[in-house]
Formats: sequence, C-alpha cells, structure tokens
Amino acid sequence: MSIVSKIVDTLYDGNSDAYYTFPEIINILKTQTVPIQIEQRRGTRMRWNNEMVAPFDYGEIPHYLNPVDDMGWDVIVAPSSQSTDPSLKLAGVVRISDKAEDVPYPNGNIKGNHKLIFASEGKTTDDDKKLITAYFMDNNVFMKPEFFDNVEEEIKRVIDEDWEASTMGRMKLGNFRNKNYGGIAVGPTARGIVGAKKFHNTMPRTGPGMK
Repeated sequence: MSIVSKIVDTLYDGNSDAYYTFPEIINILKTQTVPIQIEQRRGTRMRWNNEMVAPFDYGEIPHYLNPVDDMGWDVIVAPSSQSTDPSLKLAGVVRISDKAEDVPYPNGNIKGNHKLIFASEGKTTDDDKKLITAYFMDNNVFMKPEFFDNVEEEIKRVIDEDWEASTMGRMKLGNFRNKNYGGIAVGPTARGIVGAKKFHNTMPRTGPGMK
C-alpha cells in the first residue's frame, strides 16, 4: 500500500473526529446508537452543583465533536439506566442558558455546550426527571432539563428554540481556525489534528434544519 493510500485510509477510518452542530447531532441520535465514554460516575460531586452528588453518569460521545468547545458532545446517563447498556438512546437535553458565559470558571460554560440526556431505549422514568431537574435547579448556567417523551414534536421545538436563541455567529461556529464548513474539515483543534472528514450537513444555511 502506498504512503498516500495509508494517509487516506487513516483520515477516513471511522474513528476520525468530525464536527456536528446541535441540530446535526440530534438528527443522528434520532436514528442511531453511538458509543459513549464515561468520565465521572454518579454519586460523585461535579462542578455544577457543590451541594449535591450527581445522580447520573457523565461523559461524552467520542469523535462526535461539538463545534463550540472542540470536544465530544457531552452526555448525561439517566439515573435508572446504566452507561454500559447498548440500548442507550437520546432521551432529552439540558441546554446552556444565555447567562452561562457571565458566570466565572469553573461554574460557567460556553453557549451551545448542551448536555444530551441518554436513557435505555430513550425512555426516562418520572424519578429520572425529578432527580435530573432537582440537580440543575436554581443553576443559572443551565436551562430546565427537557425530556423527549414525544420525540419528534419536542425535538423540533428544542431545535427551533435553540436556533432562535443562538445563531451561528453567537454559537461561535465561524471562529475556528483552518476549518472548512463547506465540506472537508481540516485543521488543528484542542484535541489534536482533525482528519479530513466530510461533514454530515443536515442544517440549511437559513434555518434550524428540522423538517
């Protein structure tokens, strides 16, 4: 195999990092299951709430990068579900509020750095909802957690609201170095060199991308 062929295979091997906007990752997760990587376990204290231990596992989706922070999309696993469950699916979202960037580190956050809620078969229990909502209550960095009981209708509402509240410019999607959002993504990121990777663009230029 030639050197060029090896490079191309490496760039397009399925493990290369690629960027997905909020509408794009939601569209993917509506129909696909993806592997997650847990970074903090339930029962530990996380930086968003010093008074309560987290009732959920927290991690990310490797290789599926959020453009606002150059890291994998953040994931919360519902208390009734296990992070090793192969049937984990999108069940809701905890969106970042407009006030998040005004809160000093380590409690602040970047607009658009939403947390995706996963649950077994995409179903959260009443206790899941109460525990997650109580954990984020009175925290001006986060909006009230939203759960997708009526998946199509509620996902569309969340996407439409998020688009209105955070335009491409406000989410800083235009500020990345050496990245071409028209097709091929190439350039340095906080996680290393991004391989050439086709974007899965489902979002039109003028709207939230939900049909």
